[in-house]
Amino acid sequence: MNCTILFLVVALLVTVLDRWEKIPKFYARKLAHMLCGLIILLFDMNINGNRRSPQVNDVINTGKGSHYVLFIYLIAVTSILRCFICPFRFGVYRDKGIIVYNTVVSLFFFFKLPLYVLTPIFFADPMAAIVGRQFPAYSIYRKKTLHGTLACFFVSLVSLYYVENYLHTLLLGLSICLLELFGGALDNLCMCFPIFIYMMFFNV
Repeated sequence: MNCTILFLVVALLVTVLDRWEKIPKFYARKLAHMLCGLIILLFDMNINGNRRSPQVNDVINTGKGSHYVLFIYLIAVTSILRCFICPFRFGVYRDKGIIVYNTVVSLFFFFKLPLYVLTPIFFADPMAAIVGRQFPAYSIYRKKTLHGTLACFFVSLVSLYYVENYLHTLLLGLSICLLELFGGALDNLCMCFPIFIYMMFFNV
């Protein structure tokens, strides 16, 4: 899909979720988290291909498609500035979650890191919150619940499709799950650490 179209889809999506008050703030936030994550993955595939390789990076370094990354930076900067000027309906003033989310994505594009490794961040974290909201009976830590934590774990396992070793997948999924549980407002940032460390030692 053309990057210009993806940019317009993101702008429309965020505007609808921000303005349409029939969608509860909680679900608007989680939908924005997941759907923007999906579009970011499509952006990355459109610009850099499905998987990184020396050949792909050679193409990138020639500048082909690099101007499309400006769309990502524009979205990220606008979202972060809104946290300080005019917060989203589903956000708060100086929203740490939105700031971290957009900063991490921008840095991955800037350093040409594979965005698909962030798939657990895009889907496991919001699914944990949604499931936890639906099944609030068994609280583990603060407002985090057993069902939400299990949802985070299983969605992480699925999202780690690019890890070929099953034991590594299990350990990464467990790490991500625990960091989501205890990470607080910075859980998205915390969940990036095991993924980033794994990237440094293994080819994903």
